[in-house]
Amino acid sequence: MNDPRRVFLVVAVALGSLVPAVASASYPAGVWALVEEVTPEPDADHPNQVRIDGLFIVAKGTPDFAGYPGYSVPAYGYMYYQCADAELATCKMEWAELATVAGGEDRCRGWGDNSLPANGTVRTDEPQAMPDAYPISMGVVPGFSPCNALKQWMAEHPPEATTTGEGTGEGTGESSGEFASESSVGTSTATGSPTSGAEPNDSTAAETATNEAGTASGASGQAETGSLGGDKGCVCSSGDEPRPLAGLLTIVGLLALRRRGRA
Repeated sequence: MNDPRRVFLVVAVALGSLVPAVASASYPAGVWALVEEVTPEPDADHPNQVRIDGLFIVAKGTPDFAGYPGYSVPAYGYMYYQCADAELATCKMEWAELATVAGGEDRCRGWGDNSLPANGTVRTDEPQAMPDAYPISMGVVPGFSPCNALKQWMAEHPPEATTTGEGTGEGTGESSGEFASESSVGTSTATGSPTSGAEPNDSTAAETATNEAGTASGASGQAETGSLGGDKGCVCSSGDEPRPLAGLLTIVGLLALRRRGRA
């Protein structure tokens, strides 16, 4: 006959060997996610819809995720849910719990149930329309194995910085176009003004004419002096050519006579 104490010892050892497996197991949620942002709609006080952004694996999804079989390969995006009127209180409580962990270090959570026919779809570039029914089961739960699998996959597949790339491209294009436009306008204005600008000032024209006349007079004086000084450096001219110096002397004499007559 078996000793009862021996049977108890065997059962205790068997149960003890199962403790690590139970501790590392996770609830079979319908969705596991690294939650980055939770947006209740239409507002946080009276929500009946919610958008959850992050990294997701969904039960019964394809292709199968080797890191956590039975779930889809992780995908970045968002899940969009709507809650039935009769379950609004439960939905609000669960969504508020997700919002408290969103974006933090301990942001991995599960919800729904993998036994349900549908737990929602992960959306990437699709417009936010036609929300899925929010799956209610055991509430929002933490996990161990699925969370480790998600974190490892995220380390190997970091999210792409799409917003930075788009912002840089658009900003560069717009700013480059504006600067190019302003530069071309400024260049054409600055370059075109001297050629197509206003007529020269009268004082400038008078100064220019005076300088030219003085230069001509000086040249004529040099020519006359050279001719009077002898053969060397003589500048000879025919009698028919006008002599600028003589003309200037005549004008000066007439002006002197006119001033005397007025006096």
